[in-house]
Amino acid sequence: MDASSREWLGSGNPDTLISDISIPVGHRGVYAGWRASLSAAATHVKKGDPCQDGYAIHSFSLSYKPVSVKGFEASVTLDNAFNKLAMNGKGVPLSGRTVNLYTRYQW
Repeated sequence: MDASSREWLGSGNPDTLISDISIPVGHRGVYAGWRASLSAAATHVKKGDPCQDGYAIHSFSLSYKPVSVKGFEASVTLDNAFNKLAMNGKGVPLSGRTVNLYTRYQW
């Protein structure tokens, strides 16, 4: 904030909370996950810039980490599960609903 004019100098990123939970499903290395990205409304914006609403983006995942193959992981993720339209702190739209497949091997 400019001390003399008491006006915000630019739009910054709003306060955001990210919660990530993963729980085992059975005893075979399968995990179900949920991720929530909760963002407050961007109200500290430069004069003339639009205020942005807050949003909540939910993602779900299913991962497999076999105990017999150390370092391997495969997962499928549904990002933005409810196809929520949201903007980042700079006014750029976030991705809509997407499905991602990942494999990883760490040696």
